[in-house]
Amino acid sequence: MEIEDRIPEGVGAPAAAATRQPQRIGLPRALGEILAVYVPSFGLGVFTALVLLANPSLGNNDEITGWLPALEEILQYVMQASVTIFGVAFFCSQRGVTLPMLFGKLKRPPEQAPPAGGWYGGYGYSPYGYPGQVPQPLPEGGPQQPPTGQWGAWGQWTQQGQAGPPQQPSAPQQAPQWGEPEQTAPIPAPAPTAPLSAGPPAPAAPGVPAWGAPPQQHPVPTAYGFGGGDPAPFAGVPQPPQERSRGWQFTRAYFVSMAGVLGFLISVIIYSNVTNQTTGAPDQGSSPWLVLVGLFVALAAGFGEEMLITGLVTNALEKAGMTGNRAWVIYLVAICLRIPFHLYYGWASLGVIIFTMVNIWVYRRWRLLWPIILAHATYDFFEYLGSVVPTAAGGLLILALAFGTLVMVVVIVSVENSDRVARRRYARFTEEQALVQNAAAA
Repeated sequence: MEIEDRIPEGVGAPAAAATRQPQRIGLPRALGEILAVYVPSFGLGVFTALVLLANPSLGNNDEITGWLPALEEILQYVMQASVTIFGVAFFCSQRGVTLPMLFGKLKRPPEQAPPAGGWYGGYGYSPYGYPGQVPQPLPEGGPQQPPTGQWGAWGQWTQQGQAGPPQQPSAPQQAPQWGEPEQTAPIPAPAPTAPLSAGPPAPAAPGVPAWGAPPQQHPVPTAYGFGGGDPAPFAGVPQPPQERSRGWQFTRAYFVSMAGVLGFLISVIIYSNVTNQTTGAPDQGSSPWLVLVGLFVALAAGFGEEMLITGLVTNALEKAGMTGNRAWVIYLVAICLRIPFHLYYGWASLGVIIFTMVNIWVYRRWRLLWPIILAHATYDFFEYLGSVVPTAAGGLLILALAFGTLVMVVVIVSVENSDRVARRRYARFTEEQALVQNAAAA
């Protein structure tokens, strides 16, 4: 007896599982979550910046002269970064954003698919084939391997696994004795061949000119195909640019973010030279302990500031619908959060607008937070390192960082513009091909 599962009459088929839509929140709630992390993390920093803005001389009492002040400075920044990391992780998890999603992931470039006919099979190395020839489909089990075998006696070829025609044993070759005539092996007579047929020639294969017909003229590849290489792409056939490597993805985001940080430094230098005023940044001396302090403080500041002001602000406000034409809210909120704890720079603190906007753009463009964090940490560490070495050497360090960043930004802009032009050309080519096919079908 067969048992069948039947749906009762009058009951429709089960509905397909509904796709889970991203959870939306209101703008006030998003701002509340951001402030819930910002106040305990940077509230003390904002208060300190206001005090230094009112009385810059207080920053001279913050010198690091030994291991104990250095340890206090390190623990202060590590605790601040820890509060920020846990707060950001908590509220991101409430919105369905995990830390790997927050930091982003480098895209793996797609592997190049084998062209039609195989890499070395069919009628060519590329999906276009050689001119005037049609690629043939691969046989089952992949491309066929060339037959293997061995040469038998008298030029007879025997494949492995196949029994060839009977071979005639060759006469043994022996060295003649002294004074005897030389022995020669008998040569077998060749087998008779079939007489030539005077009938009509066999029909030519597709794409091959018939016997006696004039040779066909084909266009010659003019791109990269000579010398045994891939003949495609032919001239006039655009190709879409491939996804860049992971190293290029990281380098691109890192140096664009670094350019924004250096833009803030340039604004501070211009402000100091124009107004003949120094900023209220605390002077921590030139102790060798500043190298260790700078390493920990740079990493803590990079993680703390960028996870909150770049990562959490962007994700929380995007969940609140601040995308598209309303994305300016993300930039405005991030700027308003970063300026307060840089107020000891005076009016030069407005320079943080530059690298805040650059960091938000980089994160929303490529969704990578690691390069932004490391760019921020690199600048802070170079700044600490410049206070330890002599003034001239510290200036050369910052100048070398700025020059290297400028060169890389020029390279990045050139490569990205080349890829953009290639995509547009390929899109235009595919549209034209579609129009031609539609016209031919009509």
